[in-house]
Amino acid sequence: MAREGVCIECHKEKLLVRGTCLDCWPERRRQNVAYEQGTQAAHDDTMNNPYDQETDYNVFYSWEFGYSDERERMERQRLQEKH
Repeated sequence: MAREGVCIECHKEKLLVRGTCLDCWPERRRQNVAYEQGTQAAHDDTMNNPYDQETDYNVFYSWEFGYSDERERMERQRLQEKH
């Protein structure tokens, strides 16, 4: 699982776990968990996360997976053209 290489965080030659050295890994993992949970407490933990309110996170989450108003409008239009 671990291998030698250059860390994507600190750019030093070290033993890596998923591209990150063991010195940087705990911070990177904490940020990833905070992002995945999307809770206010997790956002407070993660200083550099711009999505610090639950509503902002939900908007981003919807945009990230392509569930936008524009997509819904196009889908409705496509269905109307079929009938």
